[in-house]
Amino acid sequence: MNEQILSKELLAVAQGNRKALKNIFNIESDNLYTFALQVLGKEELAQEAVINAFIAIWKNASFYNEKLNSRGWIYTIFRYGLNQIAKSHLNSLHPSPTVVHNLQREVEQFKSDGSFYRVFEELPLHTQTSFLTLYFSPHHVKDIANALSMSEEELRNSIKMGVKHLSSNLSGLNTAHTLNSKIGELILGTLSEEEEHELNGKIAIDPEADLFTYQWENLYLEFLKQIPLKRVPKNLWLKIQKAILKLDSGESEAIKELDESINLEDKVVDSKTSSFSKPIYLIKKCWISRTFWRLTSLLLTAFIVWILVSNPFTNQPKFVSILNQSSSNQLAYLIKVNNSLEIIPAISQNVDSKSDLKLWHLNASGYLTPLGIINPNSTTKIKNNLSINSGDSFIISLEPKSAVTSVAETLNTSPDLNHSQVPGPTLYSGKIAKW
Repeated sequence: MNEQILSKELLAVAQGNRKALKNIFNIESDNLYTFALQVLGKEELAQEAVINAFIAIWKNASFYNEKLNSRGWIYTIFRYGLNQIAKSHLNSLHPSPTVVHNLQREVEQFKSDGSFYRVFEELPLHTQTSFLTLYFSPHHVKDIANALSMSEEELRNSIKMGVKHLSSNLSGLNTAHTLNSKIGELILGTLSEEEEHELNGKIAIDPEADLFTYQWENLYLEFLKQIPLKRVPKNLWLKIQKAILKLDSGESEAIKELDESINLEDKVVDSKTSSFSKPIYLIKKCWISRTFWRLTSLLLTAFIVWILVSNPFTNQPKFVSILNQSSSNQLAYLIKVNNSLEIIPAISQNVDSKSDLKLWHLNASGYLTPLGIINPNSTTKIKNNLSINSGDSFIISLEPKSAVTSVAETLNTSPDLNHSQVPGPTLYSGKIAKW
């Protein structure tokens, strides 16, 4: 069942689907990590092997097709990278091959009719041990033979006999094909360099033989049942994401976020006390997550829209005016016009005790009407008794306290005066616009 799922996911990865790659990680990462840890013996190297495997899957998924065994294809790529790491660190790994015995021998749950282990356990014990040790050892076949107290030739012959037995008794393997058994030996690494080179050349021109490579690889994965499963570190997928982002020349901000997430996970692992509590971890996780902030912004926007739609402003202004100095575009006052005038200061004003700020209305005909004194530093409301139109103006002037009343009376009782000039100096003015 997993093979069908993996096949589907690999085809999706070939189309650039990163979610499909994560699905493969969810299915196989623990097995891959367990395998790598068994071969390499060091957590850092095992993590490196798994990361390299997923990078290789991402880069090479386009070469996969549905005819190939999906799990075998994944582990072929994985084991190639695993062997490269093992070769470069061989001196720091196990000094000699670790002999692996069939720990599951006689376990009935693995021995149903036609199952791999029923057929495998028909082999002599030393042959079973040879298979398992070869499969999980990074060492040369000569060193493995010494560890098994066998000659190199005896080991090769033992594997050759065992592969033929498996090929003849397990369903799904085409025993009629001349290269079938040789490919089974190739996977275990018992062929000489000359034989291996010759066989690879034949496989390259024979599509059917190529299929056997992945079938045998998948078949030998039964040996993983010999090893207790190890869970991958929590931050391993983050490291894979980072590696693929770098490979694809991803955003620096996304890479930075992954770095911070990896560091956070490392702190959780390193912390042996309860001081690093789950709430603190969740807060820090959200704080560094761009997805969290994007979602928060989206929810806030939706909330504001909902408020505006469900509770529209009941007293929207008919007109507005923005007042500023003629020499500056800085907003000084905003005036909303409805049944009353709402004068809202935008800057702080310092008006001495002997002066007042006075608001005036100037219509299109040039007539000036005093509206009242305004507070320089807080909102002022004045009753609107005027006929105000778009294109009119508001003016704020500075007037002596003693002159404010007399000026207003003069303007109201002397309609023949020139009403286009305010008595005191004009501080701010602005046109009125329809809202």
